[in-house]
Amino acid sequence: MSFATPIRRSDRLRNVRCRIERINKPVRMEIVDDSDSSLDDQESEDGNNGMDVEDEGDEDGASKDEEGSDDALETDNDAPAASDDDVHHMPIKSAGKRKRRVKLADIKAPYPRLKSRSSPHLITKTMKQLNDLQREEVERIGFGSILGMNILELPGRLGYWLVKNFDARRSSLVLPDGTKLHMTASDVHSVLGLPYGGVKIENNKSNRDVGLLKEWRMKFGKCNNRITPPELADEMLGCKEGGEWFVRHFVLLVMSLLVDGTSHGYVNSLVLDHLRDVGRVKRLNWSYYVLEKLIDNKMKWEKSPGKYFSRPFVLLLVFYVDRVAIFTATVPRLFPAIKGWTGKELRERERE
Repeated sequence: MSFATPIRRSDRLRNVRCRIERINKPVRMEIVDDSDSSLDDQESEDGNNGMDVEDEGDEDGASKDEEGSDDALETDNDAPAASDDDVHHMPIKSAGKRKRRVKLADIKAPYPRLKSRSSPHLITKTMKQLNDLQREEVERIGFGSILGMNILELPGRLGYWLVKNFDARRSSLVLPDGTKLHMTASDVHSVLGLPYGGVKIENNKSNRDVGLLKEWRMKFGKCNNRITPPELADEMLGCKEGGEWFVRHFVLLVMSLLVDGTSHGYVNSLVLDHLRDVGRVKRLNWSYYVLEKLIDNKMKWEKSPGKYFSRPFVLLLVFYVDRVAIFTATVPRLFPAIKGWTGKELRERERE
């Protein structure tokens, strides 16, 4: 039997109401399940453990992790150190009557796979093609954590379970034992490493800077917003010297693929309003903006759970695997947390 318990940090997750014990006195809990169902019995006919993806324009599609992609990325020297002392495991508690061991995967087994219009494959592949000047530009605006992202595909069934159990009204992830992991903008910063500045980003419903929007469209020779993420990635890579338009393309690509995608799969241009002056990008509170989008998209998804989830699913996924430890698994502790996980490791967590 395996189960999960929240990873406590000294300055976060204060709203989680659960018993805390020192690492040498781990919490013990027993779950009994008389059924014989398991995640392995629910595998799809094609054997694909990844998210159901419609990645428009990406010729490679959802690919498997490349060899050697499991190597954990090292943290920067000036990055906050992540501690293993706060990792708690849920060991097995013996019972008088022998019961079948229940995995967390058994709980997730009845759930279908989450559907999304795109995968992180494109952004991971694109980051590896940046030259030195472009990488320096990304670091300058505070998005350097994206450069180390090494996730090519997402576990769809675990994804559905996480989205289903995220309480948008309380901004909390509800675990099977009732424990609630409260998520704040500070948590988003710790997971994704995005800027946590003091300037709030307005959640616009339409583009207000029409002039900048038209100028952006003309970069692609179009008069509408039917621009795909692969087209945007190619245009961004073409800005060899970096510069203002490289920054705008980069931020739009990250927001469209990881934060707030569209139902039709085209690039979401709404944040372009905040990119007129690219010098202020680092001062914006992108972490809070991402949290707002998670809450908004979950509330929309609740009305039609069978439809596509517009993201930010990667945030929810890495938040879960970083905060919750399975007693049989080793949790990498890096800052930001997204650096410590690959697609293969995420699929393994889905099966546990």
